[in-house]
Amino acid sequence: MEVESVPIVNVEWSVTALDIEVFFAWTRMDGCHMIWIGMQDAKHERLNMSIPCPQEISGVTGTSIVGPAVELDTFGATIAEQLARKFKQVFYVSYNIPPRTPDHVVLAVQKSLFEKLKDSL
Repeated sequence: MEVESVPIVNVEWSVTALDIEVFFAWTRMDGCHMIWIGMQDAKHERLNMSIPCPQEISGVTGTSIVGPAVELDTFGATIAEQLARKFKQVFYVSYNIPPRTPDHVVLAVQKSLFEKLKDSL
């Protein structure tokens, strides 16, 4: 029996809000997505994962894979859960934006990400 090969697709883009440029890298695989969000320095300090789970009240379950044991900024985990819930697929999210980033920038990041995925999934 032959296994069908599913292409891996990489998409990169950026958004600027309040003169702060934020970069995105999305690797799309079969039913699984890796999203990196960060600044020019391209750090990779945190990684969260969330999967659809009908047994959970929230409909998803997730965990932190890379990063501090006690996370002060849980936005990456929140994004991973929202994406898994909305698109019913596995999402790994590496969110590397400083915790004190203005709310307008964070909202622009979230809007850009959801629009890009909504248009493609």
